[in-house]
Amino acid sequence: MASLQYLLSTDELTDLLLLRNEDSCIRWMREFWRSRDPILTTPENEARLEHERRVEFATSWFGRAEWPGWDQRGEVCIRYGLPVGRDIVTADVSPRSYVRPGEYWYYPAFGMTVQFEDAFGNGNYTYYLEHVQLPIGERWSSDRLRMPAGQWGAMPDLDLDLMTLDVVLGIGGGYFGMYGSSDQFTWEDFQQSLWRFPEVLETYPAAFPFDFEPMRVPFEFGVACFRGGESLDRVDVNAEFEAVDRGKPGATQYRATAVFFDLEASEVARVSHTTHVLRDAAGDSIFDVVMQLPSTLPPGTYELAITIEENGTGRFSSYRKHVSVDDLSRRPAMSTVCFSSRVAPVSRESAFNRGALEVVPKPSARYFIATSAPVYFEVYNLAPDDGGVHRYQVSYRVKPLTPAPKGLWKKIVGGSDESTVLASSFEAAAPGPQDVVYVFLKTDELWPGDYELDVSVTDGVSKRETSRTARFRLVE
Repeated sequence: MASLQYLLSTDELTDLLLLRNEDSCIRWMREFWRSRDPILTTPENEARLEHERRVEFATSWFGRAEWPGWDQRGEVCIRYGLPVGRDIVTADVSPRSYVRPGEYWYYPAFGMTVQFEDAFGNGNYTYYLEHVQLPIGERWSSDRLRMPAGQWGAMPDLDLDLMTLDVVLGIGGGYFGMYGSSDQFTWEDFQQSLWRFPEVLETYPAAFPFDFEPMRVPFEFGVACFRGGESLDRVDVNAEFEAVDRGKPGATQYRATAVFFDLEASEVARVSHTTHVLRDAAGDSIFDVVMQLPSTLPPGTYELAITIEENGTGRFSSYRKHVSVDDLSRRPAMSTVCFSSRVAPVSRESAFNRGALEVVPKPSARYFIATSAPVYFEVYNLAPDDGGVHRYQVSYRVKPLTPAPKGLWKKIVGGSDESTVLASSFEAAAPGPQDVVYVFLKTDELWPGDYELDVSVTDGVSKRETSRTARFRLVE
C-alpha cells in the first residue's frame, strides 16, 4: 500500500483513506488497476505487474527498516523504473573538501537526471529538488537545495556539489559510460537535465514504458452490427491506422484483438487477426491499414476492448468502449450505417466481401473535400406487397455540425431548412425481405468540418419507418 502514494492523485488517496473495511478496499483497488490496464485484451494487467516488479526491486536493493520500506532511490525506481544510466560516486575525504556517497540516475525519455546523496553516511539516500537556478559560475557557493525528507538544517555547512565534470561525464568518455557521447552532452546539458527532475515529478508523478508516445500505435475504430442469424447479430469491429515504415523493404506485422465483456466483466467473445504490411524499395513511408474483426453476439450491451500491436517493436494501443448490439428482428430494421473507402462489385477475393459487393470500411469516416463518401447499410424484415415484391423508400439528409465559412453563398445551405446541406430520397424494391443499399455522398459544395448523416427507411407496405444516424468529417 505504501507504494501507491506515488500513483494516486489527492482525490484518489482521499477516497481510499475513507474506506472502512477490507472488502471495500479490495474492490477499490481492483477498479483502480482495471482503469489503468494498458492492454485491455490480455488477462494480465501489465501496469500492475510492472509496478509490483518495481516495488520488489526497490525493497530488495534500496530497502530501509523504516516506513515506507525503501529510501528515495526506491521511490524514484517505483515512479519511473530503473534508469538507463547510473553513475555511483563513492565517498572521498581530502584536506579541502568532503564528497558524500552519491548517485546519478539518467532517464533519456524525460531528458532528466536525478541526483542522490547519502548526506549523513547512514545509507539513506535522498534526492534533491532545486528551487533556485543560478548561473553555473555562482552555483557552487550560492545555490541552495532542499531535501524532501527534511533535515536541511541538520546538515553540516559543506559543499554539496563536489561531483566533478569528469565523474559525471566519465573520464573515459561518454555520459554514464556511454562512450562517444561526451562531445554531445555538455556540462550545461547536464545542469539542465538536473533541473528537469522537479518539473517531471510534478507533471508525471509516475510513468511506465507504455506511457510514451513512440510506444503507441494510434488507431480509430468503429463497430457495425448486421443481422447474423436467429437472435444473433454479426458484429464487425473495424480498425484504421497508419503503419509506419521501418526503413527497409519487407513486411511489418500487426495483430489486432477485440474482446467483448458482459456487464459483469466476464469475457463472452474474442477474435484476433494478423496482417502483414508490405513495402517495396520505392514505397511510401506511411501506409493506411484497415483491419476487420467479425464476431456474432446476441442483442445486448457489452464492453469492447480492442488492441493493435506492432510485432517486434513493443508498440501498441488499446481502447475500451461500451457497445449496444441491436435487436434487428423488428419490422423493418436497418444495420449500422457504415462509411466506407470502397463499395464496388466483387472483383477479387477479399476479407471485406459482403455477397456481391466489396465493402471496405472507413472507421475514421474522414474524407477529402470534393470527393465522394461511400455509405453502406442493409435493410431487413420488409413486408411483401400483393405481388410478392418488397418495396421501400430511402431518405437521407446531411446536416453540418461545423458552421459554414463567412461569405459562403447562403443558397448552398439549402432551401427552407438551413440546417441541411444535402438531401435526397429514392424508392427501391427487393425480391426478398432484406436488401443492401449504398449511396455516394457528393461533397463538392461542402466545407471542411464535421457533418451528421440521417438515414431513414420506410416500408412500402406497412409504412413503418426505421432510421439511423452517423457522423463524418471533411478535410482539405
